[in-house]
Amino acid sequence: MNRQIFFLALLVVFSTHAVQLSDAEKMSLPYATGKAFMLGDTGWRIHAGDVKGFEKKDFDDSSWFLGNVSRSASGQGISGSPWILYRKEFSISPELAGKTILLDLGFISFYDEAYIDGMLIGSYGTYPKGITGSSWMRRRYILPDALAAGTGTHTLAVRTYAGYASGMYNGSPYLCELKRHIYPKYILKEPRSLQWNLSDAQHLNHFFPGTRTYLHPRFTTLGSPGTMQLQATLQGSDGKNTILPTRTIRLVNDEWSDCEPIPVVLPQKLGRFSVNLTLTNEHGIISWEQTLYGRCRNRQIFEIPVDTTLTQLQFPLDVSSIASGSFGPRHFKAGKLIHDFDIPDTRGTLAFSVRPSPKAPLILHTHVKPMPKPIPTTELLAAKGATSYDGFQDAWLMGSVTSPQAGRLNAISTVGNWTKLCYKYQYENIRKFDFTISAISPAWRLETDSETLRIFDGIEDNGVGLPQLIAMECDGVPLIHPLKTPLDTSKMSANWFLVSFNGSNGFDAFDIPWLFVLQHRPASIAINSGALELDYGCPAGTILAMPLYGVTLQEAQVTASWSNGLPEDVIQRCRAWSRILANAPDTLTRKAAVDFQQDALSYEDCFTYLPLNDEWSTIPITIAPIAPLLPPTLMAAKHFSGAISHPAQDLDYATLHGPLHAVIGSKVITQFKGLLHFIPEVRQITLKEQNADSVSLKKELSSILEKHFHIMQKHPWPDTVWRGKYVPGNQEPAFTNILLTLPYLSNDLAQRILDEYKKEVENYLLYDGVPSDDFAEKLLPKLRKRPVSVSLTTPTGLKLTTFVPQETDYGIDSCCFEAQLCYMLWSYAHHSGEWEFVKRSWPRILESANLLPNAYSWPICCSYDTFSGIRVGNGLQETGVMHAGFCAIARMAHKFGDIQLRDKASYFAAMQLVALNGAMSMNAYLRERRPLLPESTQNGLCEFSEYYRQYHYVEFNENGGFTQHVMHAEDTLNSPRSFIMTTLPEIMRPYRELFPELTDDYFSLNYRHIPFNRCIAEPLSPDMAFYMTSKYPLSIRQLRVRRSFLPFSWQEHANDIRVELDALNLIQYVIP
Repeated sequence: MNRQIFFLALLVVFSTHAVQLSDAEKMSLPYATGKAFMLGDTGWRIHAGDVKGFEKKDFDDSSWFLGNVSRSASGQGISGSPWILYRKEFSISPELAGKTILLDLGFISFYDEAYIDGMLIGSYGTYPKGITGSSWMRRRYILPDALAAGTGTHTLAVRTYAGYASGMYNGSPYLCELKRHIYPKYILKEPRSLQWNLSDAQHLNHFFPGTRTYLHPRFTTLGSPGTMQLQATLQGSDGKNTILPTRTIRLVNDEWSDCEPIPVVLPQKLGRFSVNLTLTNEHGIISWEQTLYGRCRNRQIFEIPVDTTLTQLQFPLDVSSIASGSFGPRHFKAGKLIHDFDIPDTRGTLAFSVRPSPKAPLILHTHVKPMPKPIPTTELLAAKGATSYDGFQDAWLMGSVTSPQAGRLNAISTVGNWTKLCYKYQYENIRKFDFTISAISPAWRLETDSETLRIFDGIEDNGVGLPQLIAMECDGVPLIHPLKTPLDTSKMSANWFLVSFNGSNGFDAFDIPWLFVLQHRPASIAINSGALELDYGCPAGTILAMPLYGVTLQEAQVTASWSNGLPEDVIQRCRAWSRILANAPDTLTRKAAVDFQQDALSYEDCFTYLPLNDEWSTIPITIAPIAPLLPPTLMAAKHFSGAISHPAQDLDYATLHGPLHAVIGSKVITQFKGLLHFIPEVRQITLKEQNADSVSLKKELSSILEKHFHIMQKHPWPDTVWRGKYVPGNQEPAFTNILLTLPYLSNDLAQRILDEYKKEVENYLLYDGVPSDDFAEKLLPKLRKRPVSVSLTTPTGLKLTTFVPQETDYGIDSCCFEAQLCYMLWSYAHHSGEWEFVKRSWPRILESANLLPNAYSWPICCSYDTFSGIRVGNGLQETGVMHAGFCAIARMAHKFGDIQLRDKASYFAAMQLVALNGAMSMNAYLRERRPLLPESTQNGLCEFSEYYRQYHYVEFNENGGFTQHVMHAEDTLNSPRSFIMTTLPEIMRPYRELFPELTDDYFSLNYRHIPFNRCIAEPLSPDMAFYMTSKYPLSIRQLRVRRSFLPFSWQEHANDIRVELDALNLIQYVIP
């Protein structure tokens, strides 16, 4: 089943078209229940194989295995077929007789059919291909009335198509009374609206004073059908009540009863408000009641601490010259990374994206909604598997920037660095057409000798219209003009004009005003043949343009009023940006200082600029921008601190990656305290006196390792190959976690394990050349006769070595896996004391390590997990991994006496932690500044994320930026492995020490109501509970025992035992 279609049927997707409750909704409703009558998790008859008639009451199951349904079938030795069958006899308690009864079966992986006495009472999932996340949906079915009224003994039979957790695996089945009740769900957005509706998700009910929004509940009932009156009363912080319009609801069992949305004008007064809702029956008796709470507040303000003493610091480390950020080349040819303009490739900036070819730069906005005439996403970005994460399905194409005089395009070349990329278009008839995008300025910049320019050229090809209004200053007065007729610019008295699309085809719900800043005055501006045309009659010179409000779409009713005159705040915004762009930031050089003694990381950003020197003699404003991720990060930081050298101004501009702030001047210094100590400090264990528990655990651990030791003796180890490619970094975390067991093993077993590690490390971790025949057969056929790794040179001269990427994947996952490889090499040398191989291989190791700083990006304060840009990864997985990789590089460099490299790697390692905190700190900002339209193809999944979690991470995407859209929200958002992929103590440690509140919230057992919550469906791994959370309701022993019955790998079971041993001993972090 298509993932998006499936989720349109869920409770969590608030589409106004759903009527019938879906199976998932029925299982997810917050039922009002009575006393539970346990059926028990033991005493079940279990069988592997599909048997006809097994569900019948008189079926003979006496030969079946007698087992437990809180353990996986495979964990009980039951295997041999994808079908696993279960049977158990039970009686209905007299206390339940005649009542509506709910059967709770716990969690099943991944398809099931439930029968009682041969009658099908419920089913969920599909097979042989399952519904995403179905293994984490708690199965709850309502018994038919005929069964509920019965007495005597019944037979419960469950047919499952086993997924990864092998049938019924968690939960003790029970019956309970299901009480008559009315259940609401709230539509979160109205069509074409940019506002959240009021709902029972209190964390979403934050609005500006006087906001016009809606209240739109739907209702279903269990046993209480009939016609009801919905009444609602709004109460402000001043205690004043406002009666809202009444609606009539006809309640129907198993259906969502809809009503007209209720318009709400929220109080003008700041503070808390409430909305009380009641459903009354025909006799005036209240059948249901609920109070919603919210808050009226001003725009979120980010205050960045200032420390003027930072200007006294010295900065010896150049950390920017090797970085390419999201502007480096992505394609490789003849051993070099290059820009290949024959391959579709879109680049993101602070507030929009640009597709540079095939003929001219195409401007677009992501995460808007599908265009009336969309283009395939593969025409925007050819990277395999990447386009679904960057909002390209909802790309809003704004047309191209062209010259009608250009003639044939002969070639495109590029000049750039980590903060800008200039596309030099070489046309037949004009000498210059240099189009530049930037990571430190929100505007594109065009330098050209063309005398006529066409903006938004071709926008109508995709079914939307050209701008309708233009505003500019004439004789010092801002005036509005319709663009129906050519505009006389002779009285234009400032270097800017503004266009609005309000009223254009496709712009009925929102507007994206664009500001243009000019070097020279055009002779005329007009709509001509499908474009906004600027005619100069002489070389146009330089033009800059930017979306005036960044990524925040403007409500159509707001900009509709501009036809009566441009509001003063809009005028001042245009004037301010016209002065900033008159001396726009061009390049950025960063130098850093590392002070381990003070636990302080500092860096200085020095900017250069491109003066516009316009003919209006505009007085420029020179700014030093601050990475947009930093303000929310610093405001959210509770366990580390940061400051800048000069006061920052909030530019009230929403970028793809956070709010834009800047210091007045050409440089700014930033310092973080409380991060550097994570880099040199190494986990150390001090063994306490043994007791019976530790002796037993050590014995069990040794038994597992001895049993599977033969696997370690076969090289290369299985996980060296990932998806048919040689990817040695794929062995983590199992590689290091086995090393962490060594203190608990006998000297003999520990040495034998180290001997096998030595063979694996020295022969396969840095394997070069064409694979041997026995190795090649494990690889994809097309990779068997070519070197297993590839070396590439960047334009900065940096040499990179990584596993062989597919020709279209832009090196996706390379940085992550090479970071893990670096950590593995350090981990092996540290635990074994065998440093000679690492020292001998140091130049080759650095080629893998170079991938990480090469992809470092200014706006997001961390490295992309590619050759350049696109994305960091799903969830928070790769961010922490690359922190660990940088830590490993720093430690190895220190060991070999390379202090400069140690400090550079330490800078990058600490910045990964800054980014990690930022990714968990953006929720409130995004809800305020970047709401998605209901028409967005990702809106349903975004609402899933937003509704169920007050805090959730966001993901680093180049073109999509930070949004509520996270990769596979329906499964990975609530999966521990998306929160952290590589569960090693030193990667998990920052979660616990730097952001314990967010980490504890993520794993909280209070989120049982979230459908598909793997954190609830499966026992949390002991290492996450011990090393990541500051509090968890279950003990390490309880978690380990629960997990021991699930079909995890032997390495995971060994690791669970090791963690329980860790908990019995003393863990410290020390500098070796």
